[in-house]
Amino acid sequence: MHKTRIAALILVVLFGATLLATQLWSTYSTQPADNVSIPVPDRLAGYPLLRLVSGDEALRMVKGIHWEPGAIPASGAAVALYGINDKVAYRLWIVEVSNACLAVESMAKKIAEYSNQLPYTPPQPHNYGSVTFYITLDRRNGSYHIFWCEGSYALWLEAYDTSTLMKAVEQLIEFYGSHG
Repeated sequence: MHKTRIAALILVVLFGATLLATQLWSTYSTQPADNVSIPVPDRLAGYPLLRLVSGDEALRMVKGIHWEPGAIPASGAAVALYGINDKVAYRLWIVEVSNACLAVESMAKKIAEYSNQLPYTPPQPHNYGSVTFYITLDRRNGSYHIFWCEGSYALWLEAYDTSTLMKAVEQLIEFYGSHG
């Protein structure tokens, strides 16, 4: 009888420890939550939103395109496609990270440093108001890529319509300046 009580007590303690560990993990983990919602504009430079991917799927997409997938401790992500009739004019990648501006500066330096191994030209800094953004050209297809930080967001815009490119950049900087 005494051994049964000890076994039951051990099970209760293990169950309690498991519940506590689960609660601590969900509270303090840096793993993304599926319900993290990053706002995106309904339209970008006149183009409607075609598709929005968010949560874990968006984080997998973001990590899948980086040399060092674990280098960005993201708490959320979104990928938005804008265009007409499935023809994509813009693809917007957004990552929520506590050190977004540091991540963007590091990315600009690494792209410049490894530009002979990457499909991108060395990023050139530009300013819109108080925001510094970087522009690089994708040598594979001639598309422009613009990236910057706003609050806790690191943003990367792939632009296939260069005729409205600066309108899109300005719109996004203003949008995330009020949401970041």
